[in-house]
Amino acid sequence: MVSSGTLRPNEQASPSAPPSSAISAALRNRLWQTLYAHYWKRMSALRTGSMPVRLAQDRAVHDLFVRLWRDYFRRPPDSLAGHWDEACQEVKRYFFDCAVTEVFNFIQFVAWNFSDAKVNASFMDACNSVLAEERSDYRFVAASLHPVTTAQKGEEIIQSAPGLLLQAAEGHLKEAQARLADGRTHDLHRSVQKSLAAVQAVCAQVTGNPQATLADALDIIERRGPSRVNASLRNVLSTLAGIHHPLVEVADLDSADARFVLEACSAAVRFLAAKASK
Repeated sequence: MVSSGTLRPNEQASPSAPPSSAISAALRNRLWQTLYAHYWKRMSALRTGSMPVRLAQDRAVHDLFVRLWRDYFRRPPDSLAGHWDEACQEVKRYFFDCAVTEVFNFIQFVAWNFSDAKVNASFMDACNSVLAEERSDYRFVAASLHPVTTAQKGEEIIQSAPGLLLQAAEGHLKEAQARLADGRTHDLHRSVQKSLAAVQAVCAQVTGNPQATLADALDIIERRGPSRVNASLRNVLSTLAGIHHPLVEVADLDSADARFVLEACSAAVRFLAAKASK
């Protein structure tokens, strides 16, 4: 068993961390309780008498912990405890001892790597409620944790973005992040492809046309209502739309390139969803 406090995430394997800020004990406690309610509680239901619960008794939780060990903590999977109580206690010690940015990294990683998308969506919604109630500066938006401004918190923009648009992009963005975490050249190219596919999926949803471009989606949004798109922003989005083939084909693509595309496409998805909702 790994001693207390020795679990540490691998930076490349972790989702993009928000800037460091304070986090209250209450927020950390409530986020752990939210993890328990959506994921860990499954294991408690398997307990019978005094017999220890083995991690392998729940395939979904077992696979999540294997990914945590391999891709988040970058530890060999055979160092993962076989009994649930032991494995969970290791993670709990890490969670309550780790830095602020690691708390956010951890909950995002869990939400992106558990096999049940409905559970993950419910978990992110519950986290957003906790984050709002505890006055945190972060929310899940398009399945990623992002800082929000004071004005945005007042308007709760997370709830204003239409769910169908975000759902259309979510699977692509999750795979893009997973490929980025692997870090191999082939996976980095696939990460870029999936990031761009997320934007394409939202454009298709907005227009009803699977072959729609960003320009098509923006034209539809502007015709539907009062939401206008600044000309300079249209130029930025057009540039994003034009990078598909050059980046997918480049031989020396690195993780910084792939991460930039992931974050830019995630922002474009949120932008389109917010505009389409007006």
